[in-house]
Formats: sequence, structure tokens, C-alpha cells
Amino acid sequence: MEPQSPPAAPMTGCLTRLFWMFLGNTAAGFCLVFIARGPARSLSTYDWAYAAFIAGLSLARYIDIKCYAGETTAGTPATLAHWRRYTAGVVAIAAIAWLAVRAFLWLRHTGV
Repeated sequence: MEPQSPPAAPMTGCLTRLFWMFLGNTAAGFCLVFIARGPARSLSTYDWAYAAFIAGLSLARYIDIKCYAGETTAGTPATLAHWRRYTAGVVAIAAIAWLAVRAFLWLRHTGV
């Protein structure tokens, strides 16, 4: 009898992991660049898109854990505690980055 290999992850599981590991972060980064190039006085579509991508990162990680047996970097099964820690870190870093870009815009707008 042949040794059985583990079942292959469905394509949606792979895409979910790709989104929260790379694509979502890249898109959020591009949003920050476009925010920094825009006007300082109002929120733009890029600000809202940035928030949506950050929320999407958390949602994608949750789906990865709950539906596709997401793993940690050590190869152990990820838990909701891992998801909470990931979400807290992503939201904190995203907020700091967004505030830094907005502060840059304000400084550029005021001529300081």
C-alpha cells in the first residue's frame, strides 16, 4: 500500500493565504503611496480603500484559520489566539502608518 500524501489545499485556500501574506499588504502599501500624493484636507477614496484592505487582511486570516486549516510559521495549526494577535498587530501598524502619512501631508500642506 502506498503512503498517502496529505490532501491538497483547495485553490481558494491558496488564494486566501496569498492575499493575507502578500497581495493585501502590497495593495495597502500602494494606497498609502497614493494617499501621500494626494491633497491634505480631506479623506480620499484611497483612505477608504486602505481601511478596506486592512479589514480584508484580518478577514482573510480568519477564513484561512477557520476554513483552510491555516498554520503558523512553525507549521503548527493556527488558532483564534493567533488570529487575534495578528489582527491587533496589523491594525496597530496600519494605524501608525496611516497617521504618519497624514502627518506628512499636513506638514507639507502647512509648509513646515
